[in-house]
Amino acid sequence: MKKNIETFVESMDLEVPDAEEQETYSRRITSYSVAALKAAVAVDRIYISYPEFLRAIRAMDRIFQLAPEMETPYGMVLSGPPGVGKTAAFKYFRDTLPSSSLFAAGDGAIGLRCPKRPRVGHFIAGILRAYRYPFALGSSKQLYLRRGLVFDAIRQKGTRLIFLDEAASLMSMRRTGSVIDGETEVSELLREIVDECRVGLVLAGPTDLEAISHLDKALASRLSVRETLAPFAPDQNWLGVMRAFVKQCKTFDIGFLAEGEIAKLLHLATDGNLRSLKRLMIECILVAWDAKLTAIDRPTLTKATSLVIGAAHPRGNVFA
Repeated sequence: MKKNIETFVESMDLEVPDAEEQETYSRRITSYSVAALKAAVAVDRIYISYPEFLRAIRAMDRIFQLAPEMETPYGMVLSGPPGVGKTAAFKYFRDTLPSSSLFAAGDGAIGLRCPKRPRVGHFIAGILRAYRYPFALGSSKQLYLRRGLVFDAIRQKGTRLIFLDEAASLMSMRRTGSVIDGETEVSELLREIVDECRVGLVLAGPTDLEAISHLDKALASRLSVRETLAPFAPDQNWLGVMRAFVKQCKTFDIGFLAEGEIAKLLHLATDGNLRSLKRLMIECILVAWDAKLTAIDRPTLTKATSLVIGAAHPRGNVFA
């Protein structure tokens, strides 16, 4: 261990640690290996196609194709609790767009995140950052004056779809005095972008995002499509998801996870939530790889679950 610490210190160009610092350096050099991280990244990048996921993708495909061609606006509300795959659906859609002369590479569809207390400047800055503009920062007044630049940039880049995550925050402004006929300055900006730039708009957020249909009729009328993603029930669909993960994982044997009883326990451990499932599978790969195993087993799954949920989780480790 002493030699390992000396190698670590030398590689980081640090001073030789005293005895009290030995434990800190030991923790750093006993983290997961680079090879383990690479294997886990491959699992992190797996996308699972299931009916609701595919419906959301196909809806974005239609909006992407039609919005720039028609004067009639096109858009969608994609709702569901955290971790069910709303953002993953957009990333999959964006990453699988074919190259085209109609839009700049990487700019055919852009994603933004709505802050808790949204202002017009947030979205102007967000769009400029998405296009890698060097002056995406500034005062609220400076950013507001750049809204015309944003419209020009959207047209120039050929963007055809904007995905707005955490969009339920748009409704928080309606509790202030900035609401006129159900519309805020932010939703007015979004509506103008949709209308003037002929861009499809996808709002993603929790199930209460549906309330926007009643609170902001002008914006909602441009978002005719409604799709939802939900956690999986412990049924054949869940088994199908597990088998799909097993089939797509090329770097490690994770077949153990799709066995009937284990799959049921995995559902209990993750509540059928895809994000929670993927986090646990990533940890399994990291633990197993550095243990020089060739396949996931029960002890690996037990250890990985403990690492993911911690010691104080109210449900405890279902595999222990």
